[in-house]
Formats: sequence, C-alpha cells, structure tokens
Amino acid sequence: ASHRYIDSADLTERAWLFGLAALAAVLYLKGVRIARARAGAGSPVESWARRLKALSPRTRLVLLFAAALLVINLGSIKLLQEENTFKGDEPHYLLIAHSLIVDGDFDLADNYANRDYDAFMPSGLKLDRHVVPGVKPDSRYSFHSPGTALVLLPFYALGRLFGPTGLLLFIRFGMSLFGALFGVQVYLFARKEWGRDSLALGIWALVTFSTPAYFYSLHVYPELIVGL
Repeated sequence: ASHRYIDSADLTERAWLFGLAALAAVLYLKGVRIARARAGAGSPVESWARRLKALSPRTRLVLLFAAALLVINLGSIKLLQEENTFKGDEPHYLLIAHSLIVDGDFDLADNYANRDYDAFMPSGLKLDRHVVPGVKPDSRYSFHSPGTALVLLPFYALGRLFGPTGLLLFIRFGMSLFGALFGVQVYLFARKEWGRDSLALGIWALVTFSTPAYFYSLHVYPELIVGL
C-alpha cells in the first residue's frame, strides 16, 4: 500500500484535493461571517459551546469522548476499506503482544521465524527483525519498549476471536480510546487555562481531528499513551 504515498499522480491528486478543501473552507468561513453580520448571532462554535455548557460537566465530557471515538473509528473503517495495514514500527509492537498472549514471553525469535505477524500483516510480506540477542542462547527480544504492547493486550486478545478483520478493528479501537481521552484532556486544559467554553471546544476539535493526534489515534505508536 506504500505506493499510494509516493506515486506522483497520487501526489498531484492530493494537492488538488487540498486546494479545493482550502477554497471550500475559505468560502464557508466567509459565508458564516456574512450570516453572522446579518443575523447578529454567534458563531457555530459558540452555539455548540453554549449547548455544552448547559450540560453537567460529566455529561459534557462523555459527549466529547463519544464524538471523538465515533469519528476516529470511522477513520479506522476507512483504512480497512483501503486495505491500509500497519506500517513502520507498528507490527513489531503487535508481535510483542502476540508473543505475550500465545507464548507467554517476550522472546520473539520463534515469532519472527514462524511469521506470526501474518495474523495482522499482508500475506507474503517479510518483516525485518527489530530485536537484540537475549541472555539465553538463540533468544531475541524486541528493542522497542513493551509498554504499547501491554496496554493493547486486551484488544489484541479480543480481536483474535473475530478473525483478521476483527483483529485490525479491535487494535485500532484500542488506540482510538487513547485518542479520545487525549482530546478530553486538551479540552479540560484549554477550559481551565482560558476560561472560555467556545475556545476550549474549538481547540478540542482542532487537536482531536487533525494531525498528529488523529493519526496516532489510528496507529500503534506510544505517543498518545505517553501523552496521557
């Protein structure tokens, strides 16, 4: 799937799409400004902020968390439809989780040899070994920290019960929980720091649904987990 990101025709298409999106955003903001001037009303963000403020603090946070979780997992389904699988260090974190569940250890020598990563990677793909020698003869341990694999253990275990598709969805669902929690933390920080609900809501939306937070909410990397 990596050709999608280096093909020149694809890059041109994405540039055009970005330009059209930017133009649409400018036109939309202009339209909102004109409508506000005519009606003397507040911005859509301010309107939503007033509605949120009317809710109890717990209900407000649950609503923001649920909204983020929904949008992030829609992205997960989109990645699945495009057959966009794990890349970079992601499969190596997942192989640690696999070894802990299936073998009950951190030794990955047999897991790489047996191609256990075929459970969540495209068939026929060979992974480079991200390992260092252990004390025991022929043992190999990942040079990645196991923290990410440990927090994803329950999602990996549940996903295995539903086949390859279920495994992918459950793993990304696990990461989406951290993305949604991170967004709530951003909202609480912004509201405490500046005391404006509309500003806090806008910052929440901007951070939660844009790069890099949205990317890390869908991929197996430790950044969001550490950020919490």
